[in-house]
Amino acid sequence: MTIRVRLTSSFTLIVITILVIFSFSIYYFSAKTREESAYLRLKTKSGNTAKRFVDMKGITGELLKAIDKNTSSVSVRGNVAIYNQTNQKVYTGNDEEPTQTPSLGLLNEIRLKGEVRFRDGEKEAVGILFKGKDEQVVVIASAIDEIGLKSLNNLKLILIIGLLFATSVSVFAGYLFSGQALRPIANVVKQVGEINSKTLSKRIHEGNGTDEIAQLAIEFNKMIHKLEAAFEMQRSFVSNASHELRTPLTAIGGQIDVALMNESDRPEYRTVLQSIREDISNMSKLSNGLFDLAQTSFETSAIQLKDARVDELILESRDELMKRQKEYSIHVEYSSLEEDERKLTVTGSEQLLKTAIINLMDNACKYSSDKSVSVKIASNEKDRNISLEFLDKGMGISPQDLKHVFEPFYRASNTHGIAGHGIGLSLVEKIVDLHKGYIELNSLLGKGTNVLIKLPYC
Repeated sequence: MTIRVRLTSSFTLIVITILVIFSFSIYYFSAKTREESAYLRLKTKSGNTAKRFVDMKGITGELLKAIDKNTSSVSVRGNVAIYNQTNQKVYTGNDEEPTQTPSLGLLNEIRLKGEVRFRDGEKEAVGILFKGKDEQVVVIASAIDEIGLKSLNNLKLILIIGLLFATSVSVFAGYLFSGQALRPIANVVKQVGEINSKTLSKRIHEGNGTDEIAQLAIEFNKMIHKLEAAFEMQRSFVSNASHELRTPLTAIGGQIDVALMNESDRPEYRTVLQSIREDISNMSKLSNGLFDLAQTSFETSAIQLKDARVDELILESRDELMKRQKEYSIHVEYSSLEEDERKLTVTGSEQLLKTAIINLMDNACKYSSDKSVSVKIASNEKDRNISLEFLDKGMGISPQDLKHVFEPFYRASNTHGIAGHGIGLSLVEKIVDLHKGYIELNSLLGKGTNVLIKLPYC
């Protein structure tokens, strides 16, 4: 779950909690107000009825019913009943809505307390003790507050709808505001994503320099500065060291070649010179590999890129490698003959691409018993790329070693005794990555190795 979603969820939960408490409070106090209002009307109704019944001489029950009916403001579904001192019902205001006969205990409680509130089924009821001039009576009024309950239900519906609407708005608003709040972080993440080993000179925008995001950017820029210095030191050392080694190694190799041209009766002398010549050659290859590795790792901005035909680079690389290694056998296959040169052309460095191709060919032949490799060239119009497949029937690579083959100076456990420095595949991967390509290596022990490269064509 992203921070934005978590912030939105937390914000929505807080807003909903506040709204629920607020809505419940409104409904609760509205219900209490309605109840108090209903009991007050019942109390007023019962007092007026009792006053007319007790104090107004000559008024009949029918006339009192008519007056009560015309002046009723509580509910049409209500009733007022009057009980004398012997607990006999002496008046009822609505025969169609009979009040449940109260118990003797309830009547005594009303006489004792003067006023008792209770419920009569669905009705709210109040009983009061009315003291007239000549007598005391117990009046019980009950009714269903239809208008008040209907208004309360309407309020409940309004609160529910309002809560749902407010929840929707809070989700939208929370998502919007969390996005705005996280936008500086998103900008920092985007800028960080653009920094890699080739773009260490870039820096994160530090904003106002005072808030937490700005402080994070400042500290990150300090770290990048230190990394840039470390990378520059490494690049400078590898590049300069490999460059400085070339001249003396070339000179030593030339001198040994001259010495070998002289006739000598001592075979051990020539054997030693030839061994030294092979060591010098290996050191030269290592030096050149280190220089190429440094170039692809750090100096990509200085590499000249131009359009190059991949098939021509394959053939040139084959001829160049076979001149150095006469025993190698390199077979080139085309999946189909492309009339459109664009589908066989990539934008890149011819020198680096040839270096990668030669390394793959050399590895395949070197580790194969028959010193051969098959190279297949294909163009994929759907994915707009050129695929190069290098297949050999060599010793293969174990699954444990396969995880590390692209690491510099790593050599598989079954390659002991075969000349090499472990730079080739790591260099190939960097060159393919530089050309925005894709490389995949599959191998089985005792069966051979298959290396697939895909490069986008122009």
